[in-house]
Amino acid sequence: MVVLSALLASVALVQPVGPASALLIASAPLYLIGVSFAFNIAMNHRLEALRDQAEQAADSWRTYVPRWSFWNNVRTVASTAAAACFLLAGLLLASSG
Repeated sequence: MVVLSALLASVALVQPVGPASALLIASAPLYLIGVSFAFNIAMNHRLEALRDQAEQAADSWRTYVPRWSFWNNVRTVASTAAAACFLLAGLLLASSG
């Protein structure tokens, strides 16, 4: 899906087709934010590294949960916005064709 998202945005940049192009261009970075490995997955790996250190893992957990939840919400909102942009672009392209 990442490749398709980038491809659609690239085509929209090269061959603009009205407002649908703007939506396709906007959807790519939103989707990429939505599937970002920079936060949640990296945090999961750091927590996994503490598996054999119960006391340290318990201390880490108190700060881990709120931070992980925040970035999960950011990811959810970005993915939903990307899906809405893809959907609206598809509807615009279907109604103009």
